Amino acid sequence: MMRNRRLLQIEVLLDLTHADLTAAAADEIDHSDPYGMRQRFEDRGQPVHITAFERSPMLHFGRSTTVTDFCHHLVVTLRSNNIECYRYNSHRTLPGMPTIAFFSDIHANLPALEAVLDDIERRVPDARFCLGDLVGYAPWPNEVATIIHQAGIPTIAGNYDEGVGLNSPDCGCAYKTPEDEARGAESIALTNEIVTEETRNYLRSLARHLEIVRQAPRSSAGRFRILMVHGSPRKVNQYLFEDFPDRSLLRMMSDEQADVMLFGHTHKPYHKAIPYEVDGETRFKHAINIGSVGKPKDGDPRACYVMLQVDEDAASTRSDSVRVEFVRVDYDVEKAARAVESSPLPNEFADMLRKAY
Repeated sequence: MMRNRRLLQIEVLLDLTHADLTAAAADEIDHSDPYGMRQRFEDRGQPVHITAFERSPMLHFGRSTTVTDFCHHLVVTLRSNNIECYRYNSHRTLPGMPTIAFFSDIHANLPALEAVLDDIERRVPDARFCLGDLVGYAPWPNEVATIIHQAGIPTIAGNYDEGVGLNSPDCGCAYKTPEDEARGAESIALTNEIVTEETRNYLRSLARHLEIVRQAPRSSAGRFRILMVHGSPRKVNQYLFEDFPDRSLLRMMSDEQADVMLFGHTHKPYHKAIPYEVDGETRFKHAINIGSVGKPKDGDPRACYVMLQVDEDAASTRSDSVRVEFVRVDYDVEKAARAVESSPLPNEFADMLRKAY
């Protein structure tokens, strides 16, 4: 089983010049030690090992539609006192009522990903996010990773991404039968065999969590936080099915100070607006499983993703501050299924695509 690693995130505020931004955009940052962070941590007596570096935006929403490129910060993720990765985040402002697309669990299904990205492009959201599991179970892991990486879509690591990124024979998946487990072993073995080093490095660089925050000064409604995880905030491979207790979801979101939590991993979409009481006042937190693009398990073989709209003055006291649309997209399921059958992957994976189980 994949270990549940304890992670500590430290935000380091930076004043970056236009030259810094230009170098970052051109991918000219020194990946071995961006911004001299190694020395900063060694000066504090902390051993440092830097293995990856990635840029992805941290978004804020408010009344303004102006995009600001001058406030930046770096998120440093520590694992066992070692820096696992840097995440370079560009603060910018979204429209007052942003519409955001979230998708997850592509699982190397290129036709499904292309159909979903085309559909998202037609809808013109203010931002796009991917919640992980780019690879596994289908024959296009490199193509899927390349498209998402080159599109600059902020992405977090799923359990399968972590396994392949580490060239591990274990994806951290929970299989119900020995037959399922054997097929799963075939899938990750083939994925590890065919991914390029570029793909593996990209998967290894992905962050665990991302967030969108409206800071209190931007609205009279106060701070409002949207958290993105793959499985749960606690474990990348935790399954939060629809029957997961509401009180446990509330505790999980409260621990993370999140008003909205989006996640995937189960491949079964749902939305819960969960009420709770604070000083006699009813408030709401939203738990949203965004389903799966490339391997649905809810009986509907169409690709699934979420369009989220958040009110300008979104507040936990109003359940309708957050509106969730589950979008189903037709794609060439048969093309994907035949490609699986033509590959060394087990044919059962093709049947799962056709019947969505």
